[in-house]
Amino acid sequence: MKFLLLFIIFFSFTTYSQAYVDPGSASIIIQAIIGFIAGALATIKLWWKKFISLFSKKTKKN
Repeated sequence: MKFLLLFIIFFSFTTYSQAYVDPGSASIIIQAIIGFIAGALATIKLWWKKFISLFSKKTKKN
């Protein structure tokens, strides 16, 4: 609770600032977003296969 209060107070009294974001920064942000999505999809796929394998019956053929 104290952290939230300090966070609100800190950002309430900030002044206007001018900042420059170069084009390379946008590229890094886009790569991070795409990497996060790819990692999340791969994780979901692996977990889904494990989940399905719990309920499926595998028969052995001799």
